[in-house]
Amino acid sequence: MTNLRPRIHKVSVVIPSFNNSEMVIRLIQSIATLERPINFQLGITVVDDGSSSKHAKLLSTLSNKGAKVVRSEKNKGKLFSINMGIGQSKGDWCWVLSPELVCDNPKSLITIDNMLRMGRQIILGHVSYSEKTLLNQVHNLRLNKLEKLSIQQAFDINCFVVNKAKFFSCGALDTELGAGRIAEIEFINKYQRIVSESEWAISESLVIRSTGDLKLQDWFTKALEDGKNNSDALYKRFPTEYKKSRYKWFDCFVNESFVEAPVNLICSRAVHSRKKIISLISSSKCPTVIAGFILELLWLSVYHEGTHQREQKLSGLNKKLA
Repeated sequence: MTNLRPRIHKVSVVIPSFNNSEMVIRLIQSIATLERPINFQLGITVVDDGSSSKHAKLLSTLSNKGAKVVRSEKNKGKLFSINMGIGQSKGDWCWVLSPELVCDNPKSLITIDNMLRMGRQIILGHVSYSEKTLLNQVHNLRLNKLEKLSIQQAFDINCFVVNKAKFFSCGALDTELGAGRIAEIEFINKYQRIVSESEWAISESLVIRSTGDLKLQDWFTKALEDGKNNSDALYKRFPTEYKKSRYKWFDCFVNESFVEAPVNLICSRAVHSRKKIISLISSSKCPTVIAGFILELLWLSVYHEGTHQREQKLSGLNKKLA
C-alpha cells in the first residue's frame, strides 16, 4: 500500500514597501505571532520599491531574519512591486499585504490553509479601519455585506491570496493602467477567465486591521487620474470591459449628449465645494450609508473633472495642429 503524504501548502507573504520600513517590520512581527497550520510553509518576500537609503538599510536587515528582500533602484509603483514580489517569491501561493496592516487575528493562516484545501485559487481578504474618519466608516460598511458584493467589488489590492502560476498566466497586474481602481477591475476580469467560479473565495474571516486611515485627498486624486488617463487606456485596450463599466457613462453619454452642459456645471461646483460638503456630512448626524452615497457622487464628479480636463487638453492639441 502506498503511503499518501498530506499536501504541503507553500505560501509567501508579499509586502510592497516604499519608505515605510518601520511598518514592514511591525507587520512581519505580527505575522510571526499567527498560529501555523500543520503541513504549512510560510515565507516572506519584501519588495523595496526604490526607498531612501535609510529605509533600504533597515529593510536589508530583514534578510538576516529569514525574509527575502528584493530591491528596485527606482520607484515604479505598488502594482509593479506586487508583480515583482510574487515573481521572486518561492511559494505556490502568495498572500499580498500592504505594510500599514497588522495581523492580529491568530487564525488568519488557518483560514487561508482551509480554503486552499478546498481548491481555492484566489482568496479575497479585507481591511478594517478605525472609525475615526468618515471615509473609514464608509469603507467598513463593506465588511457587513460581504456576501452581497460581487468579486469586482470585494477585491482589495491591499489583502488577497492568489495562486502564483495562475496570477502570471492571466498577465498579472497591468502597471500601465496606474494604481487606480481600473487596473484592479481589469485584473479581476482577466483572472475570472482562467478560473472557475468555485475556485474563488470572498472570505469573511480574513479581515486584517489597518493602522492608518484612508485619506480623502488621495482617494480624490486617484479619481482625477482615472478620469484623465486610465479610462482612455481602458477604452483603447479593453473595450469590452470598458463598455460594462460606470466610466463609459461619464465618458460617452455625459460628454456627448444634451446633458453635457448642466452636468459639467454640477460636477464643477461639486469639485470646488467638496470640502464643505464633506465637512457638513461629517459634522451632522448623517447615516453612514447616505454619507457613502454622497462620497461616491463626489468621487464621480472628480472623475468627470478629469475626463473634462482631458477633453480640453485634446481640444487644445487639435487647435495647434490645425
